[in-house]
Amino acid sequence: LLCSRKLGHVPQSYCEWSNHTLPISRLIVSSGNLHARVIPCSLDRTVAVLVIPTKNMFSSFILPSSVTCVCIDPIENFIYAGCTDCNVYKIAISTTVMEYQSVSPHTSLIGHTKPITSLSLSYDGSILSSSSVDGSIHCWDTTTSQRILTLKKSHRKAYDYVLITQDMNGFFGNMQFSSSSSSSITNSSTGSSSSSSSSTI
Repeated sequence: LLCSRKLGHVPQSYCEWSNHTLPISRLIVSSGNLHARVIPCSLDRTVAVLVIPTKNMFSSFILPSSVTCVCIDPIENFIYAGCTDCNVYKIAISTTVMEYQSVSPHTSLIGHTKPITSLSLSYDGSILSSSSVDGSIHCWDTTTSQRILTLKKSHRKAYDYVLITQDMNGFFGNMQFSSSSSSSITNSSTGSSSSSSSSTI
């Protein structure tokens, strides 16, 4: 983690963590201000919760397979981890320091047939979207863990990225997603979509 106090200065190392034994596949930073956390996931099947102010590891979790992507709910009670075993795992963050907890397969969201590539939560954390190498996007109700919507590509190419956005009233409005060749925006209420040739959004 780098820190630079002055504009134009070379960033200095604030702290270093070396908790993983294989490459880190994705890393997110929570918006907890004084309690902000760095949450990396790795191909070594682990997800770590690292606290920036204290520079310590708060907790870590061992998943059944390599972890490709991760996201955290707005109030930071749950982490969602997408894995190469085609499942998404819901992980409860404990209030006490715990290291290397095994995550139960019973907490998984099952529906994809190939590895997960991306995860995104709605603004209020009620809807989770997951994209996969199988060319599909699933939307899940995070309270019931039930699948509520599925989008599939006709040519079955993988989605690289998915993002849920909300409308002006704060409700689940659009879902943006992209692949290596195109990107689209789908309206959740009308089902209409628009596409472009750009590979990013």
